Amino acid sequence: MPRLAMSIETGFVYCACCSDFVYNRVLEVMRLGAMNKYRTRLGLCKLVSWNPTDADIKAWDMMTRIGQHAQLRGLLNMGSTCYMNSVLQALVHTPVLRDYFLSDQHNCQRSPGTCLMCTMHQLMQAIQKKLYGEGCTLSEIQDFHRGDSSDPVAPSDVLHIVWEQSQMSMGGQQDAHEFFLAVHDLLHRHYSAPFSSSSVTETDSCKCIVHQTFTGKLRSDIICNKCSSISSSTQPFLDVSLIVPSNLHTDQSSIKACLEMFCAREDLDRNCEHCGCLRATRRMSFKLVFKVEVFIAIAENPSNSFSSTASIDE
Repeated sequence: MPRLAMSIETGFVYCACCSDFVYNRVLEVMRLGAMNKYRTRLGLCKLVSWNPTDADIKAWDMMTRIGQHAQLRGLLNMGSTCYMNSVLQALVHTPVLRDYFLSDQHNCQRSPGTCLMCTMHQLMQAIQKKLYGEGCTLSEIQDFHRGDSSDPVAPSDVLHIVWEQSQMSMGGQQDAHEFFLAVHDLLHRHYSAPFSSSSVTETDSCKCIVHQTFTGKLRSDIICNKCSSISSSTQPFLDVSLIVPSNLHTDQSSIKACLEMFCAREDLDRNCEHCGCLRATRRMSFKLVFKVEVFIAIAENPSNSFSSTASIDE
């Protein structure tokens, strides 16, 4: 036998077996009658239920069902630009950035073709809302999410803005981590003040979307092995360089394991100012919670270092 309950606030019926509110026409008529009785006393208009006509039902059946989403179009490698494409793909799928741009919070005061914030705005709008209006830059990428073409998109405007307004050289092969930092610096500058030249390293407490998304604080504790005195320091960061194990197919290569390796104790040769001991241990820890996407860029050197960040509590 079904177990039913009724909300004393709305009068809706809840079924414990279904774990959800259920609809019954007889009960709905009784509910509306009781609600309208008190609404009349309060001078409010009566509530009426919607009874679809045959025309309404026919129109409903003719509505197009939402099918599967079209596959995302790729980004064209314009000659050793895979480092840029990997960073752009990661930024596009970063939830905090995506929500910011989809809420239309960026009001541009720069000339068209010079604002990286406008470029990312157009990219987010194109993928999530499929709005293909005019924008400041990146006209080629506005149909990134369209299903009528499988041709890759050439994000030449992004490349041009970073090339023109950052200190990063665009000739030859580049490092994804370097491009990642250059993009973040430009996003910060274009967000904070349209014609400001301030760098991300100069604004520890900046409230721009870049710092709100990617900035954390790293704490370093140096502990004397003899007297146990502690010397602590804290510094902000946009990314953390981690060491990827040589065997990437083991459980030890998870982000958590890599972060634990980063925070592992390290023996140091250091003269303690309290007791003069020459041996100490350094311990790293994350002081603030930070929310970012993972950016992996395998370096050319054997250490296979990469820039990676995650959501971590202190």
